[in-house]
This record gives sequence, C-alpha cells and structure tokens, in this order.
Amino acid sequence: YGGGDARRNLPRFSDDAIKANLRIVDTLRSIGDTKGITPAQLALAWVMHTGTTPIPGTTKPCRIAENAAAADVELTREDLDLIEAASPHGAVTGARNTEAGMARDRG
Repeated sequence: YGGGDARRNLPRFSDDAIKANLRIVDTLRSIGDTKGITPAQLALAWVMHTGTTPIPGTTKPCRIAENAAAADVELTREDLDLIEAASPHGAVTGARNTEAGMARDRG
C-alpha cells in the first residue's frame, strides 16, 4: 500500500500489522489458487457459505462479474478447515478502525 493510501492510517494496515495480516492473505490466496479463484472470490464464497448475503462494493466494472462468480464456488469441508486454520477467529492483527473512527461509527 502506497504512502497516499488512506488505509495506512488504520491500525490493521500499520507496518507491523500488515506484515502479519498479509501472511493470512497469502495462505488464502494459495487456497484460492488451488480452486482457480481469487482471494476475493474465496472470501465471498465463505461468507455465503455461512448463510450471510454479502454486498460487495467495487470501483471497477470487471469486478462485478468476478464477485458474482463467487456464488458458483463450492467449498469442501477441507477448504473450510484450511480457511479456519489460516485465520482462526481473532487472528487478524490490529484493530479494524482507530478509536476516533469507532466512536464516529457508534454515532
């Protein structure tokens, strides 16, 4: 992420946190590669598997078809186990937002 990227101000994207979190992304990318899908498609497929309907956003028209194709991804028990092993609950390093941002979100 470049110096002008606004995410650099968020705790999860600090230098130390991003290194730890990219290890999770690398593992998820590897799982996706074995299925011929992107990490984003894997994430969307997993969310749908949990019974939640994701509402992905995009700034690129080509991503609409990519996101929609995630609905056709079938996750096996092995896939789900690998995903959980890569990112067990609470494994992400860094808070989602700054204290000021969380206070603003709470309204």
